[in-house]
Amino acid sequence: MSVDLSRELNSSEFTGEIPDEKIFPPDFWKKNPGRYSNLNQGEKWKNSQVTFKTSEEFLLNHSLDSVVFSKNSIYKFQNLHGDFLFSGKFGILSNENIRSSGILKIYSDDKIIGEFQIDSMKSETWKEFSFPIKILNRLQLEWISENSSLILGAPILSKIASKKKYNILFIVIDAVRKDAMGYSGFPIPVSPNLDKLSKESVVFENAFVNANWTKPSMISMLYSDYSSALGLGNIGFQVENYRKKIFYSPNKKNIVEVLRNNGYYTAAIMNNVFFLDYTGVGVDLGFHEIFQIGKEVKDTKKIIDEAIEFSEKNKNRNYFLHLNLNTPHTPYLPPKRILENLKENSPSSQFSKLHEYEKKYLGEIRYADEELGRLFSYLKQIHQFDDSFIVVTSDHGELLNEYHDSKNHSNGGVRFGHGESLFDEELNVPYLIKLPKDIQSIAKVKQIPDQVSLLSFAPTVLSLAKIHYDKEKWKGKDYSEFILYEKDFPKEEVILSEGRLSEAIRTNQFKYVRRYPGYYSNKKISSHIEQLYDFTKDPNEKTNIAEENIELLKKARSFMDSFSIKRNQYRIHFPVCSDSPCQYFGEISLKGSIYRVLENPNIQLQELSKKHVSFSVQPSTNISELIIETVNPEFEFSLNINRNNQKIGYRIGRFGLSKGIDTEQKEHSILFTSERPPYGYESSKDVWIYNDSQFSKVNSSKEEVGMGEEVRSILKSWGYIHE
Repeated sequence: MSVDLSRELNSSEFTGEIPDEKIFPPDFWKKNPGRYSNLNQGEKWKNSQVTFKTSEEFLLNHSLDSVVFSKNSIYKFQNLHGDFLFSGKFGILSNENIRSSGILKIYSDDKIIGEFQIDSMKSETWKEFSFPIKILNRLQLEWISENSSLILGAPILSKIASKKKYNILFIVIDAVRKDAMGYSGFPIPVSPNLDKLSKESVVFENAFVNANWTKPSMISMLYSDYSSALGLGNIGFQVENYRKKIFYSPNKKNIVEVLRNNGYYTAAIMNNVFFLDYTGVGVDLGFHEIFQIGKEVKDTKKIIDEAIEFSEKNKNRNYFLHLNLNTPHTPYLPPKRILENLKENSPSSQFSKLHEYEKKYLGEIRYADEELGRLFSYLKQIHQFDDSFIVVTSDHGELLNEYHDSKNHSNGGVRFGHGESLFDEELNVPYLIKLPKDIQSIAKVKQIPDQVSLLSFAPTVLSLAKIHYDKEKWKGKDYSEFILYEKDFPKEEVILSEGRLSEAIRTNQFKYVRRYPGYYSNKKISSHIEQLYDFTKDPNEKTNIAEENIELLKKARSFMDSFSIKRNQYRIHFPVCSDSPCQYFGEISLKGSIYRVLENPNIQLQELSKKHVSFSVQPSTNISELIIETVNPEFEFSLNINRNNQKIGYRIGRFGLSKGIDTEQKEHSILFTSERPPYGYESSKDVWIYNDSQFSKVNSSKEEVGMGEEVRSILKSWGYIHE
């Protein structure tokens, strides 16, 4: 097993000045604290994901999970013994407008065994190192510099004689529909190399992603869970701080972290800003190393060039390499020679009738396939192909059919794009797992025709590679036993997929789509559109029967309720009035946006939009409760309540604090949330609102429970709470 030094910082000994915020130059922003090293808040600076732009031509940003040295500092790592290969990369940064310099000394116990003299090194440059060392008990790293900080990127001690495991290559080609693959029967030759790979692979013939655009789809694959369930949502690009607090929970593990903990070197080569935390739209998944290549057109070849170089440099270690090709993707710009080749080698009747955008879309798939063929050939040359898992899929499909265009269909999407509809053409993707040769020889299943979701990727591959993971934490099905022994098929009766302000469930019989309030701009309740398609009669999803087949609609709604993601609920209690008859009128606006409002026979909705509900309540002899589920776990709201045309106040949160008739409330989660109905809530003679925090669990930690009890005792002493 290797020793991952950035993961050992929590038990290391540090000597030196605790740096101020100037450890990084003030204009250096491509960094974020390491999210997985379990350091205390005041020590998080020691582990940072640091990114240098190393190529302007390709807009290549090279990011490494790093150990950070302040000026004249020492790290000591205890309880290490043996012969290792010490490898990584280093870079230096200085606040001063000079070329940086310093000395890195390496000790085994108190004996110096290596030294790097760094003179006038250019800032934002990574320099590789790799050499064997023998450690008796303790590794000591000392950085000596008066003007610079040292960034030690992905420092690893590898056992020289460690046993080789299977490499795992996870390839995601953007926006590829399954029906564009030759092995799926497509007549135009856009995928000869993937078709060849399919003959050596387990082919999932009916695979579906769990979101219709890149970030939530990719996150769901790597975490084997839904993006919204992880706190990231499914709507916008921005990743706010409250989302990060939920997402970086130590209870949530992804395949990258599992493989790191099992001695794998993990890397991503991609054109995908959603896997970089510092961008504001992405998150840190814990890779050792990331190459982000942002130059359109040039990126595909450069990604494969970097992958070839990576596979050569890392041929003596176990690695997990993720490639994300942004081809095909709008704007479709394939090389001219590719289009000419497709035209020459396609049935003329097939190719000529295609829309020009479709031809370019297919041209980009052919270009991606060509480059992947180059990579596969190289892996064979260096004898890595047969010993590797190679997984190929896509993050979503692409809407091409004219009858699904929003111009022609009120519930449609954007033709030649994605992320706006939940039709199969946006969700049905290729999914191949090429097994290592020795596993291929015993696998009994090569084709799986049933519907399968990409939540299955992580658990299936890890189980095939015999790597342990916590099965209780992941939602995806594990197909390994079925693949190897043709037993225990984990049938997926229902597949849930997310879209922007929408979600869908798919069975073999039907597709049901529910759009959240606010998907359409008008505020009438009728804008809450449902879609229902009967696959037994309408496999191409042309006819929405939501208003015609009420029985099937009820069944679909019930399935959705069973499979939908847990959400925070605003719950408002309306007591029976002492002066009968009475009626409440109210309106509430929620920063977290509205997922849905649960039905109640005593409550009538007047208006429903993305963040606003107006309603009337006619309490009966039973208590009336308005329950609103929110898209995002945010707690800011404004509430107005009238009873018999008179504005009234209300109680709030777990302690039932009295609020006047002011509408703006910016509540602290500890005061506002309660995981169960607050004491006195159900019998209260006042209107009472709280948030149950069932999704975000903001009050579940011991510290917060203790704080809540202390706050309660203080408020009681102030006279705000009475038994």
